[in-house]
Amino acid sequence: MSRHKIIVLPYSVDHYALLNATPVFQYFGLPSNDAVAKIYTRGPSFSAFIDGELLLCAGVIKLWPGVGDAWMIPTELIFQYKILTYRLIRDHLDLIIKLGSFQRVQAITKFGFTRAINFLDHLGFEYEGPLRKYFGGEDYMRWGKITEVI
Repeated sequence: MSRHKIIVLPYSVDHYALLNATPVFQYFGLPSNDAVAKIYTRGPSFSAFIDGELLLCAGVIKLWPGVGDAWMIPTELIFQYKILTYRLIRDHLDLIIKLGSFQRVQAITKFGFTRAINFLDHLGFEYEGPLRKYFGGEDYMRWGKITEVI
């Protein structure tokens, strides 16, 4: 089994620019301007690199005390490193929730996007309901993860 060099850094706008050209980024039709890139700095966030290549950016945007929106923008490398991706997100999300004193973290995914639905389910999120015509005229789904803050 080969070893890979994993580096996790604080998310930066520069990392968002790296995502711009990826097929996954284009699939979701995300805007590519700096204003959008800066939105993801409004809360704890990180970027993970594997062997020098960007794997994903993720974090939680703080909405108000105790509540945040989880987000992740991956590159196509996640399909090559599924277990590693899951563990990185699980461990960092748990740390972000604990250090940020989040009692509620929510996430949104495209309706019927099975991979994302399974991913959120494995991370302990529960389906809360539909979001009709949410983004680009398409239906999305809201998920929530509730934790006890100590």
